[in-house]
Amino acid sequence: MKLFFDTGQGVRFWKTDLVLLILGGSIGYFLYYQSLYYYSYLLAYVLLHYFLFCNIVRLRFRLEVLWACLFFANTSICVFQKVTLLDSFFWQIPVTITLLVFHVRSKMYSGIFSQRK
Repeated sequence: MKLFFDTGQGVRFWKTDLVLLILGGSIGYFLYYQSLYYYSYLLAYVLLHYFLFCNIVRLRFRLEVLWACLFFANTSICVFQKVTLLDSFFWQIPVTITLLVFHVRSKMYSGIFSQRK
């Protein structure tokens, strides 16, 4: 099995994805080690969603931007309302599930388990 592949359908994995995961994991570990737990959780949450959206489900760009804008709005509300950051993660889960279901059911879906047309 090749480590770096893009077949046009299904899962995609590039060298830049590996570099991003290693770099993000290293920064997350450093933040956690420095007792900046929320920042390390935030980085892990965003990084795992990046991998899910770009490599596994291959979400359309507009839906990725919509998710990012809503995530930014949720975390901003949490900061200004003095609500924990973990609450914004829980509020974002329905958004993530809705976008994933919408995209998987669309005709443009080319992620994991998609059928060749």
